Amino acid sequence: MIKAKMKNSKGITLVVLSITIIVLLIVTNVVIYTVQDNLKVDKLKSMQNDIDNLKDKVSSYYAQNGKIPAKLRYQNIEKIEQIRQTGVISNTVDTGEFYIIDLAAIENLTLHYGKDFEKVKDLSEAEAQNYQDLYIINESSQNIFYVAGVNLDGEWYYTNYTEDGTDTTSVDLRYIDGVKIPDGFYYVGGTKDTGIVISDVKDDDMNNTKQGNQFVWVPVEDPNKFTLIDGYNNGELQNKVPNTCIEPYDNGYKTEVEEYEQMRKSVLLNHGFYIGRFETGKVNEEAVVRKNVDAYVSIPWGISNTDVSEGAVKKAKDFVNTNYTNKGKKVNVTSNLCYGVQWDATIQFFDSNYYSGTCDDNSVVKYTKGNYNKSLIKTGSNEDYAIKNIYDMAGNAGEMTMEYWKWNCRTVRGGHCWNSNTVSCSTRESRRCCCFVRRKFY
Repeated sequence: MIKAKMKNSKGITLVVLSITIIVLLIVTNVVIYTVQDNLKVDKLKSMQNDIDNLKDKVSSYYAQNGKIPAKLRYQNIEKIEQIRQTGVISNTVDTGEFYIIDLAAIENLTLHYGKDFEKVKDLSEAEAQNYQDLYIINESSQNIFYVAGVNLDGEWYYTNYTEDGTDTTSVDLRYIDGVKIPDGFYYVGGTKDTGIVISDVKDDDMNNTKQGNQFVWVPVEDPNKFTLIDGYNNGELQNKVPNTCIEPYDNGYKTEVEEYEQMRKSVLLNHGFYIGRFETGKVNEEAVVRKNVDAYVSIPWGISNTDVSEGAVKKAKDFVNTNYTNKGKKVNVTSNLCYGVQWDATIQFFDSNYYSGTCDDNSVVKYTKGNYNKSLIKTGSNEDYAIKNIYDMAGNAGEMTMEYWKWNCRTVRGGHCWNSNTVSCSTRESRRCCCFVRRKFY
């Protein structure tokens, strides 16, 4: 019996040992698999953390500098298409160019990936396309992607969201080419060179189909050129500027000098201002800056040079106060009639050669760019009368400005539909009533 018991004992011990070994092998395999899986997951998390970190830094950089930290375009179509195939590039918001994020421009940044930036930062754009350990950003959406990607169980990941959560939320772009979009307005189209267009209606377009009030940015890069231009050879003030026309008018209403200095300070600080894209129109007595409405005409500059309680100046100054608030607070913009110096700056924006004082028969803004010897047309109704996305600076309706002429008159600019073909957008005329209002922001 003792031998039999010993046999049974040994038999049980062997079985238990075998099972133990098998169990240990299974557990070991599970541990090995889990470690490998965790390494892959860690790589994915590292990329996602990088992108989250970059988004915060890029957002701060954009708010401070008015542009994304990027110089080199990334145009490796093959790699971009690979990313697009995963469904994370949106056809609705990722509509701009892709750029390599300039990591050198961002302070206090620690990343797991993106090491190839050190190799490409001093290369040409063409040479940079051969590298993939890079973070790229779409200029329109500001969505960020990792070019090389991370593979997890056969699936490729390139950003901090998946196809199911593709970021299709439009970025409320507050800067275009370094130009700030004011609170309460939205970017419509154009560039700093072609004319940045903004609207007070979201998703308005270049055709103004949403009927928002639209304005165009006029850059003023050289403070020395922000002045009334002498020597235009058209209009009643030939060779008389600025001797006859004065701004500010120091005998005008009591705040005029102060307002002029405020305008000038803002324009030089921000390197420009916004001017109405269209002649100001009238809809049910409301002043609007929209396409295809009746021009606001036959309105005096003011009751007098010292009383602006009614008239064009009041309409212009009230435009922002009446229409724009941000969460109950007044937005940080001011509206007024266009000053002569701003009108001249706009002409220089059309063609930098205008600063030389010429506005002759070969002018790009003369004759073919204005409505002369015809009846009034609706605002912005003729595409041929637009330059730099600004309509009807010449012809159609004469436009009252803040320029003082003499005695009790102000200066009208641009000519009008009953002019003969002898004027251009530089023309100055004397008038105090029957004018048109073009607004500007600063």
